[in-house]
Amino acid sequence: MSRLPFQEAGERGGPDSFRALMDRAPVAFAAARDGVIRYVNPAFAHMHGVSAPDTLVGERLGQRIAPGGRAVFLERAQCPPADPAVDDRFETMGLRADGTTFAMLATVAMTHVADGQVTTGFFEDISEQRNAEDALKQAARFRAAVDSSHDAVLFADADAVIRYRSPVCADIYGYADEQRIGRSGWETIHPDDLPAVRRAWAQMLAAPERTVAVESRIRHADGHWLRADSKLTNLLHDPDVGAVVVNTRDVTERRRLEEERLLLQKHLLQAQRLDAVGRLAGGVAHDFNNMLSVILVSTDLALAMLDTAHPVVSDLIEIQKAAERSAALTSQLLAFARQQPAERTVLNLDDAVEATLSMLRRLIGENITLLWRPGSGLSRIVTDPSQLEQVLTHLSVNARDAIAGVGTLTIETGVVELQQGYFTARVGVPPGRYITLVMSDTGWGIDPESMPHVFEPFFTTRTSLGGTGLGLATVYGIMKQNGGGIDVTSRVGEGTTFTLYFPASDRVPSNGPNGPLAGPSLAGHETILVVEDEPVILKLTERVLSGWGYTVLCAHTPSDAIELVRAQGERIELLLTDVIMPEMNGRDLTRRLKAMKPDLKCVYMSGYTADLIGVHSVLDDDVDFIEKPWTNAGLGEMLRTVLERP
Repeated sequence: MSRLPFQEAGERGGPDSFRALMDRAPVAFAAARDGVIRYVNPAFAHMHGVSAPDTLVGERLGQRIAPGGRAVFLERAQCPPADPAVDDRFETMGLRADGTTFAMLATVAMTHVADGQVTTGFFEDISEQRNAEDALKQAARFRAAVDSSHDAVLFADADAVIRYRSPVCADIYGYADEQRIGRSGWETIHPDDLPAVRRAWAQMLAAPERTVAVESRIRHADGHWLRADSKLTNLLHDPDVGAVVVNTRDVTERRRLEEERLLLQKHLLQAQRLDAVGRLAGGVAHDFNNMLSVILVSTDLALAMLDTAHPVVSDLIEIQKAAERSAALTSQLLAFARQQPAERTVLNLDDAVEATLSMLRRLIGENITLLWRPGSGLSRIVTDPSQLEQVLTHLSVNARDAIAGVGTLTIETGVVELQQGYFTARVGVPPGRYITLVMSDTGWGIDPESMPHVFEPFFTTRTSLGGTGLGLATVYGIMKQNGGGIDVTSRVGEGTTFTLYFPASDRVPSNGPNGPLAGPSLAGHETILVVEDEPVILKLTERVLSGWGYTVLCAHTPSDAIELVRAQGERIELLLTDVIMPEMNGRDLTRRLKAMKPDLKCVYMSGYTADLIGVHSVLDDDVDFIEKPWTNAGLGEMLRTVLERP
């Protein structure tokens, strides 16, 4: 093997020769002749993972360069820069004995000699430097991603002490960096949420790169609380991060909308449930009213036939009272179902409430102070005065029963303009101008479990005080029937507030309803056609009217009634007909009969509710209607009023 020039010179130079110098040099050095390695120093062998430098002698130049950069290396080794001022160092990738690569900085020079070419090179392992630079670049990219995030991002140590905050943190939570960096992240967590956050933190620390989600309330710099959805990621062992990364998103508005949606859904389900119960109540009330009609009419007939001293009279009177109480109970059910016929008139709410104050004070007792705060200006509404009195009575009784000992019931009125939104949907009213009636008591309040059920019929919390549980159900039905709504708020131990919303009216109040003209006697001589599909009621009605001197023609069906008018139309002066019957309804029957006898007068009667009658277009303002169960006197007055009308 031929000698390299520096080897020959080194041998002539003794122990301080160039080779001896290179063998001790910390810088990797290699030399080759005609592309074949002739010498490497120990530093070069160590850099490439080789223990004995001599084992590299005889390899081709570039064999210890990674394949991807080998061609470039050989090109640079054979063609150094022509300009000596140009840095002839270049970067390439070295190849270790185990096959791994590393970043390497090479300085290569080629010299022509008499019998060939000599190539020498110095090499430096710069892998750590490059790794550090890559880490810095990666950290910079990570930091840029963190800083550009719309979420708040925190870096904290294992003890939750904040080390870094992204810029958006100040925008969301209001704190400057100097107020939070270096302080514990626990300080702004809501005390009720802190145990759950600490548990999530411990779960996250249990394993590297583990992410745990947790929701909590975080205090804003101005003191209010924000809802935050946080993700905790353990990157303490990541050399590029070395911290716990807390990614926090402000979900306050989203949670508010979700809660409103759930609340609206709950109110919708409650309204659907109440509507279903109302329909059931209306159907039950129809049959019940028919039975009560039989009881009341029969007791009236029996009492009329007996002397007041007869021993059975007292029993009949008790039966009559029980039937009347049952009729009142049915009326409450119908009010809840929004199916009770109402005689609406224009009222000034302040005047109407003030007229009942003395009665309400007697009702609630001397231990409860009644405060009356009327609203300013006109407060006109359209409602049935008796229904308004029912509302005031039920809510006052409710307040009385809720107050233990002394307390206060406050009644206020006002005017509000409701816009379309969450509240109108919750109360169940359209946008518009409303007159409010607010009744607040200082009683024991309503617990959250009972709140969704307060307007359900027969639901009551007064287990020891009695009560049917129909008071608030009746109020609810009356408000819905009048196109309004009712809202309730309560805190246990602090009292309850009911706010009623009546649609405001610009109409001028009337002087009062005109009642039926009761004549001195219920007797008559006219011919009346009674159409009723219930045989018992038809029979009793015939007995009552015949007893007053009327000529009564009875028909079980509309077709029977038509045949009677065809046969005896000239005699018949009034039609007393049920509303809902087989074959056709009362309105259609009336039209058919009036086509045959135009001067025929008509009175409708029904135990069905107003909503159902409305479907059949009967209960209009221009008709005469008596609701079952009617009393004999009530029916007689109605008939005389209609018959004597011009």
